Amino acid sequence: MSILTLTCFTSIDVSAAVDVDYDFETDPGWISIDPDNVYWDVTNGFLNATVRTNDDLPHWAFSPTFEPISNESFVFEFDVKPTDPTWATYPSIALIQEDVPNPMYEFSLRTVVHWSDAYPKKFTLMTELGIKDSVSPVFNTTLWYHESISYDAESQVLTWEIRERDSGTLFHKEVVNNVVINDFNQIAVGCGPLDNGYGGWATIYVDNIKLKTGLGLNDGLVAYYPFNGNANDESGNG
Repeated sequence: MSILTLTCFTSIDVSAAVDVDYDFETDPGWISIDPDNVYWDVTNGFLNATVRTNDDLPHWAFSPTFEPISNESFVFEFDVKPTDPTWATYPSIALIQEDVPNPMYEFSLRTVVHWSDAYPKKFTLMTELGIKDSVSPVFNTTLWYHESISYDAESQVLTWEIRERDSGTLFHKEVVNNVVINDFNQIAVGCGPLDNGYGGWATIYVDNIKLKTGLGLNDGLVAYYPFNGNANDESGNG
C-alpha cells in the first residue's frame, strides 16, 4: 500500500531566496570525483555513496553551486538510508564552500552516518564553528530516515529533527543554541580521506535533498502528515 506524505510550509516572501530541490528522478547535474562509487542511481532514483575511509582517496559528489548563504536562516532536509556498514566509516551529507579540498575537515555543516566505537550506528551533526557532539539514538539499517535541519540566523538556534521516513515516527529531535554557521554555496555527499587512514567502507542512499532560505524562526515546517493510519499532524507544532 502506498503511503502519502504531506509536508506543509508557511507561505512567505522568498524573492531572493535559495530554493534547491533534488529528487534524483532526473539527472541532478552533480559532479562526482569517484563516479564508480558515488553516483546517481538512475534505476532507483537516488544518490548512491559507497565510501571508504582507509584508502587515502576522496569519495565525493558535489551539487551545482548556488547563491552563497551567509548569515541567513535556512532549512536543509533530505532522506537517507544507511546500509552495508563496516566499522569506522563516516559517510556524510555536508554544506560547504565551493572547491574545499576535503569536506571531511572543511565544511559549514555536516551530518554523518556514523559507524565507530564512539558512535555505533548513530547519526551525528557538527558545524565547523562549534557543534561537535549532537548524536542520535542507534538507527536501523533497514529503514529510510528523513533529516531536517532548521537554522534561525537571528536567534542562532538550530533545530535538528529525524523521522522514520515512511511512518513519520519521530526518531530524534535536538535544539542547539548559540550556533554560528560559516558561509556555504554547495552540497557534498561522500566521505574521506581521513588523515589517520583509519576505517573501512560503507554505503548510504540519499534522496529528496532540499535547501531553502528566507525562513524565519516561526516559519518553515508547520505540519507533517505521514498518513500512518490516521490524519494526525506529526510535526509537533500543532
